[in-house]
Amino acid sequence: MGAIRSSQLLRLSGVGNQSEVKSLSIPLVHHLPGVGENLQDHPLTAFTFGSVIAQAPGSIIDQAAYDLYRANKTGILASIIARTNFFMRTKYQPINDTRPDVQVIVTTPGPSLFGLV
Repeated sequence: MGAIRSSQLLRLSGVGNQSEVKSLSIPLVHHLPGVGENLQDHPLTAFTFGSVIAQAPGSIIDQAAYDLYRANKTGILASIIARTNFFMRTKYQPINDTRPDVQVIVTTPGPSLFGLV
């Protein structure tokens, strides 16, 4: 893991491919070919949202999940496993680049959502 734009920070500090660093009029500290090549920043954010489902809050299924977690810290509320994820392409990609540039990971709500921690 590293900072966003870590390769840029390295080059601005004089570390990287000699020709790239010198083209920025920065004194070369260490010639290190490959800095920033094939790098993809991975910013991460989390958000919580609700939805209307077939079972009303407080239903027997919700209560069972709550009881199971409270009894022995198991069940769906104890899960940190991603349930699904998908990739998509935003409008910010060049028109000829069809690769996805965003990954969305959908997971189950954790105990903190229910005030259990």
